Amino acid sequence: MYNAKVTSKGQITVPMYIRERLKLTEGSIVNFSINRDEEVVMKKDTVSSILDAGTRVFFQSLSEACFECFPDKTLKPVDHRWLYDEMSRNKSFRYIMVYAKQIQYLVECIANPAALFLLAADSIEFYYTYGLLAKEHYDQYHANKRIRDLRTIENQKKKTGDTHE
Repeated sequence: MYNAKVTSKGQITVPMYIRERLKLTEGSIVNFSINRDEEVVMKKDTVSSILDAGTRVFFQSLSEACFECFPDKTLKPVDHRWLYDEMSRNKSFRYIMVYAKQIQYLVECIANPAALFLLAADSIEFYYTYGLLAKEHYDQYHANKRIRDLRTIENQKKKTGDTHE
């Protein structure tokens, strides 16, 4: 366990081991939440990290049309010849290419609660933020995840014999 002292302005210094482990650098965004046990959970914001690195996000539809994706959920059509030229010739061109088949697979996994373990929460946030995952599927993922987490807690309590809250 690592400790940090809260300053009068409510600031803390993240211990070096944690900064290195999460690859946090100056300007990195972190998200804080409180879990059911009243513990603070800190996670690196991967969407912001992608943006900070200057990485551009592109989507190729089933019809092979290409779009640049933005965190406000807008998609801007791009010429696929230009895109593939940049990808092959420009070594400093940082990009992530998402294909429609990936999104179809993602939606199928979301619809099947038994397949939730195949999905990373950061990936869900990324696809939703960039407008590649519909709100209904995003909400369905979180609902199924809550149910799974509650079942996991119930099963752990049964194993340990702890049946009271």
